[in-house]
Amino acid sequence: MRMRKFRWILLIVLGVLSCSDEPQVEPYDEGTVFNVLEDNIHSTRQNSTIKHTFSKMNYDNSNGYSKAFEYLRHLNVGHQRVTNGPITPETLNEVDVLFVNLMDKDKPRWAATELAAVDQFVTNGGGLVVIVDHTNVYKSSDVTQPLLDPYGWDLPPELACDYPPNTVKQHHWLNLTRLTQHPVTEGIQNIGMFAAGPILGPGSLARTSEDGFRDFWDESNPPSYWANFSQDEDEETESSSVLNAVEYGEGRVVVIGDQNTFGNAFGGWADNRKLWLNIFQWAAGADDIDPLRNEAPPVPVMHIDYRQNDEVKFYANGHTTFLYDFGRQDNFWTSLGLRAPDQTPSGLMLIEPDGFADDDDIASIQTVLDNGGPVFIVVDPSKITQTQLEMIRRHWPEFKLTVDGEEITVGETVPTFSAPFKAKGLELRAQPEFIDASQITIEGGDEILWLENEDGDRSSMLASNGVIHVIVQVQTIRYYQVLEALANYVTPRLPTSEDP
Repeated sequence: MRMRKFRWILLIVLGVLSCSDEPQVEPYDEGTVFNVLEDNIHSTRQNSTIKHTFSKMNYDNSNGYSKAFEYLRHLNVGHQRVTNGPITPETLNEVDVLFVNLMDKDKPRWAATELAAVDQFVTNGGGLVVIVDHTNVYKSSDVTQPLLDPYGWDLPPELACDYPPNTVKQHHWLNLTRLTQHPVTEGIQNIGMFAAGPILGPGSLARTSEDGFRDFWDESNPPSYWANFSQDEDEETESSSVLNAVEYGEGRVVVIGDQNTFGNAFGGWADNRKLWLNIFQWAAGADDIDPLRNEAPPVPVMHIDYRQNDEVKFYANGHTTFLYDFGRQDNFWTSLGLRAPDQTPSGLMLIEPDGFADDDDIASIQTVLDNGGPVFIVVDPSKITQTQLEMIRRHWPEFKLTVDGEEITVGETVPTFSAPFKAKGLELRAQPEFIDASQITIEGGDEILWLENEDGDRSSMLASNGVIHVIVQVQTIRYYQVLEALANYVTPRLPTSEDP
């Protein structure tokens, strides 16, 4: 009876402790280079537990931060989450950087005591990294503003926009190259942001061009509050900051204007992953260690190179699916850029190259092949180019593509074959002539794999001679089943760190 009574007392005590307002944070491992605490009290929408998979297609899963934090942990950065509050000075005892992702009106507001704890933490040398977004989406700016007030920043309910060549597809798909020299932007040439909110105040590190504008919000259009994505008469031409950093007391603070920038889907875009590592290393004050950005990710990387492809065409033709949907598995990551990557990738994919294959292009292909990695070249049989054939036949001399018995060839500069195509039963382009995908053949290859869409129609062909892999797009690859099949094909062909 005495033992049973003791057990009841113990259970009551544990119950009282579990109902306490004190946050529960697991201890950090010994020997980490620095420690990050992720706030999942005020922000849970796209947290580090959310993965980008073929089975979970919603927006939040596609833009979770699981891969971003996996990269940090791989580099021996301590990472813990706090899920119940309030945040107190004790919460932040072992923490070097507090990370606050995009907030919304449905989560707890910052209490005055919590704001004071964060202020004290930063003043005494801590780091604070905050993600914000456009047009007061989810009323995020309203709930975030009190956290940013001490650092002189203001979040207007607007969308930072620009014009080509400073955009990718629409006015809000930003290709940011106007960067201020700073440890956060060290080694960074361009940053991709999908939809960023402007940040008013000190410490601008990345901006739109002087030709940019800020699209006002539409308060009648919740929860995104998107407006019309165009410059109206009352929207002035001006440059906007979308990445800011300041020192405050002994600490450092960074605010980023777009949640997608480091999410699972777009984290591999441009130099975004390197920027992610730079931000945390600087915020932590870890100036005495080698740059984390130079360290490889924890899994192989398939780099998608579209230097040879017109940027607008790249996005209009749906090629972002290779970046966005290839990432729906954990076996490899994707990166995307307009230049050769700083580190040799495990695999390389060239998207409809239509320019001249220069020495750098040839060298980048050869380096990947020398390291045992695969090279994929994506072609559209209705407009195959000399460059594409040269790249393929350099390593696959016997390559021949025929449609209904007719070989697709090109002249010295202009394609001589431009027949319109349509996958069986599916509209592709408004063309008068339709050719069934089953009429396509490739000669000289050791492997041929048809990729079918969800209706069972042949949408694309993948062929290989064991060295070069060619994807013939009869229709734009947008079906997840097709990308999943391709991902399964790619995975065993990518060299890993264990490979000799």
